[in-house]
Amino acid sequence: MFESDEQEAWTGNLGKLFKTLQKEFGKCTSKMYVDKNGTAIQSGWVFQKKCKYTDCSEHYLQTAWISIFSQKSEIIKTHFNYWN
Repeated sequence: MFESDEQEAWTGNLGKLFKTLQKEFGKCTSKMYVDKNGTAIQSGWVFQKKCKYTDCSEHYLQTAWISIFSQKSEIIKTHFNYWN
């Protein structure tokens, strides 16, 4: 597993950010949610794509969990987790 530090996104537009993440990490397989006072609030996405190992011809499924931490003043901060 690889885990990144919190990063500032390149855009404050969630739609543009989603499309860019989808191009990089593959198909969105689900959304992530947190509970805020009994209400489910979307907090990110889970992406998956088929990747090829560098040392053989086999493939594996890479999963990336992208969490959106804050959206203030058009700045979106994200956190990335990857599983191979």
